[in-house]
Amino acid sequence: MNRKEGTEDRSGCQEKEKPEYELKMQPYDGFNYPVQMHNVADHLRNIRDMTLRDDDIFITSYPKSGTHWINEVVYMLLQGHASYCRKHCWLDVESIDTTDNAPSPRIIITHVPIKWLPWRLSQGRVKVIYMTRNPKDVVVSHYNFVANMAATAFDGEFNYSYIDKFLNGDGML
Repeated sequence: MNRKEGTEDRSGCQEKEKPEYELKMQPYDGFNYPVQMHNVADHLRNIRDMTLRDDDIFITSYPKSGTHWINEVVYMLLQGHASYCRKHCWLDVESIDTTDNAPSPRIIITHVPIKWLPWRLSQGRVKVIYMTRNPKDVVVSHYNFVANMAATAFDGEFNYSYIDKFLNGDGML
């Protein structure tokens, strides 16, 4: 790079064609879900019917909205000190048995739509943290997420094509 001019010398370089990316998702009931949910319909029904505890804390949001960051903050508040939380209950990809066997209080994170959250949330004393984030920040965060994921083999650019795919839900979380 020529620092003085702020441009990169590309003489002798051949630009490669940037492939379109595809993040493997499975559509169900108008939403896309990660392929880790092997049977989406059964998994969502299990979430709807799961047993809750009075000290459960649900963190729910659209993907790439800071869910894991808030999970860390809540964990640190519960522990009374700053330490990294290596384990959390992630409903979207873990079995309900894994969540059922987690010690209390459980911090349960999810991106599933409200209609698939446990119906018992309206009863009892379960706490729910619902997060939102500026959609422009979400799309940038998602771009950085897939660009750094080896599994996606994403080598595309952040451009209008990417934003269109994001907005249309094509290969999007």
